[in-house]
Amino acid sequence: MNSFNFNRFGQTLRWVLATNFRKLLAWTIGAALMVFMGEMFIVGLNGMNDHPNPVQMLWDFADIGSALMTLVVVIMVCSVVSSINDKRKRETFLMLQS
Repeated sequence: MNSFNFNRFGQTLRWVLATNFRKLLAWTIGAALMVFMGEMFIVGLNGMNDHPNPVQMLWDFADIGSALMTLVVVIMVCSVVSSINDKRKRETFLMLQS
Protein backbone atom coordinates (compact mmCIF):
# COMPACT_ATOMS: atom_id res chain seq x y z
CA MET A 1 0.00 0.00 0.00
CA ASN A 2 3.01 2.26 0.36
CA SER A 3 3.44 2.44 -3.40
CA PHE A 4 -0.10 3.71 -4.10
CA ASN A 5 -0.09 7.10 -5.80
CA PHE A 6 -3.26 9.14 -6.34
CA ASN A 7 -1.80 10.97 -9.35
CA ARG A 8 -0.91 7.70 -11.07
CA PHE A 9 -4.34 6.28 -10.22
CA GLY A 10 -6.00 9.36 -11.72
CA GLN A 11 -3.92 9.09 -14.88
CA THR A 12 -4.75 5.40 -15.22
CA LEU A 13 -8.45 6.05 -14.66
CA ARG A 14 -8.41 8.85 -17.24
CA TRP A 15 -6.65 6.54 -19.72
CA VAL A 16 -9.18 3.72 -19.14
CA LEU A 17 -12.11 6.12 -19.59
CA ALA A 18 -10.59 7.68 -22.72
CA THR A 19 -9.77 4.29 -24.24
CA ASN A 20 -13.20 2.79 -23.55
CA PHE A 21 -15.33 5.92 -23.93
CA ARG A 22 -17.57 4.63 -26.72
CA LYS A 23 -18.13 1.28 -25.02
CA LEU A 24 -18.98 2.98 -21.72
CA LEU A 25 -21.29 5.45 -23.47
CA ALA A 26 -23.11 2.65 -25.28
CA TRP A 27 -23.52 0.69 -22.04
CA THR A 28 -24.82 3.77 -20.21
CA ILE A 29 -27.37 4.64 -22.90
CA GLY A 30 -28.42 1.00 -23.21
CA ALA A 31 -28.78 0.68 -19.44
CA ALA A 32 -30.93 3.80 -19.20
CA LEU A 33 -33.19 2.58 -21.99
CA MET A 34 -33.48 -0.91 -20.52
CA VAL A 35 -34.34 0.42 -17.06
CA PHE A 36 -36.98 2.68 -18.61
CA MET A 37 -38.43 -0.17 -20.65
CA GLY A 38 -38.36 -2.49 -17.61
CA GLU A 39 -40.25 0.01 -15.51
CA MET A 40 -42.81 0.56 -18.26
CA PHE A 41 -43.21 -3.21 -18.53
CA ILE A 42 -43.92 -3.41 -14.80
CA VAL A 43 -46.48 -0.61 -15.11
CA GLY A 44 -48.07 -2.49 -18.00
CA LEU A 45 -48.32 -5.69 -15.95
CA ASN A 46 -49.51 -4.17 -12.70
CA GLY A 47 -51.21 -1.06 -13.91
CA MET A 48 -51.36 2.25 -12.11
CA ASN A 49 -54.30 1.19 -9.94
CA ASP A 50 -52.33 -1.40 -7.94
CA HIS A 51 -50.48 1.31 -6.03
CA PRO A 52 -52.72 3.15 -3.60
CA ASN A 53 -50.10 5.81 -3.02
CA PRO A 54 -48.17 7.51 -5.87
CA VAL A 55 -45.19 8.10 -3.59
CA GLN A 56 -44.96 4.39 -2.85
CA MET A 57 -45.11 3.66 -6.58
CA LEU A 58 -42.17 6.02 -7.17
CA TRP A 59 -40.20 4.36 -4.37
CA ASP A 60 -40.86 0.95 -5.91
CA PHE A 61 -39.66 2.17 -9.31
CA ALA A 62 -36.58 3.72 -7.71
CA ASP A 63 -35.74 0.42 -6.02
CA ILE A 64 -36.09 -1.52 -9.25
CA GLY A 65 -34.13 1.07 -11.23
CA SER A 66 -31.34 1.15 -8.65
CA ALA A 67 -31.01 -2.63 -8.67
CA LEU A 68 -30.90 -2.78 -12.46
CA MET A 69 -28.40 0.07 -12.74
CA THR A 70 -26.15 -1.56 -10.12
CA LEU A 71 -26.18 -4.76 -12.12
CA VAL A 72 -25.36 -2.90 -15.33
CA VAL A 73 -22.51 -0.97 -13.69
CA VAL A 74 -20.96 -4.23 -12.46
CA ILE A 75 -21.21 -5.74 -15.95
CA MET A 76 -19.82 -2.54 -17.51
CA VAL A 77 -16.78 -2.52 -15.20
CA CYS A 78 -16.15 -6.20 -15.95
CA SER A 79 -16.30 -5.55 -19.69
CA VAL A 80 -13.78 -2.70 -19.41
CA VAL A 81 -11.37 -4.80 -17.37
CA SER A 82 -11.76 -7.79 -19.69
CA SER A 83 -10.60 -5.66 -22.62
CA ILE A 84 -7.11 -5.69 -21.07
CA ASN A 85 -6.78 -9.28 -22.31
CA ASP A 86 -5.49 -7.93 -25.64
CA LYS A 87 -1.68 -7.95 -25.51
CA ARG A 88 -1.20 -4.40 -26.83
CA LYS A 89 -3.72 -2.94 -24.39
CA ARG A 90 -2.23 -4.96 -21.54
CA GLU A 91 1.27 -3.68 -22.33
CA THR A 92 0.02 -0.11 -22.45
CA PHE A 93 -1.86 -0.58 -19.19
CA LEU A 94 1.20 -2.08 -17.48
CA MET A 95 3.43 0.73 -18.80
CA LEU A 96 1.15 3.21 -17.06
CA GLN A 97 1.48 1.34 -13.77
CA SER A 98 5.25 1.63 -13.51
